[in-house]
Amino acid sequence: MKKLLLLGTLCAICSVSAQKKLKKIQFGISSGVLNVATTSEGIRGTGLTDKDNFTGFYLGPMVQLSISNKFGIQGEVLYGNANSEGFIMVPIQARIGILPKLSLLLGPQANYSLEDALNENFTQFAVDGVGGIAFNITRKFMVQARYAVQITDRSKEDQFSLKNNSLNIGIGYNF
Repeated sequence: MKKLLLLGTLCAICSVSAQKKLKKIQFGISSGVLNVATTSEGIRGTGLTDKDNFTGFYLGPMVQLSISNKFGIQGEVLYGNANSEGFIMVPIQARIGILPKLSLLLGPQANYSLEDALNENFTQFAVDGVGGIAFNITRKFMVQARYAVQITDRSKEDQFSLKNNSLNIGIGYNF
């Protein structure tokens, strides 16, 4: 939780210092469908792999910082829930315009599990790599889809691996 708070503080400081160089700042909200794919390897020392998919939702505030007509930064703080398991996801993505209303989204994502069921063998914090697209329907509404691949392993044990990849498909509204 301390790492997540530090990341949020760092983002806020960077956004304040960069405001003089920005063309436009937009605040909004993002929500949609969340699909989490969990891969466990080395189950109970057998070397077997187990894969599960869970569907749920995500919701949270977002900010878009436009640096030029074709480049900006999009940050979000999202609560996600899939299979009754809660997550806080903080994607910080470069927003690269490839067509007038279509943008490519690329960047890192901090991911924090809100589940107390994780024991001393697992960590609640993970880092993901995120890639996706966003389409602006109007100046206020957009649809977006992105896929997050977990880079770090939630398992603290060498013989076991636990990773969550996720697919987000949703809408955004800018105020």
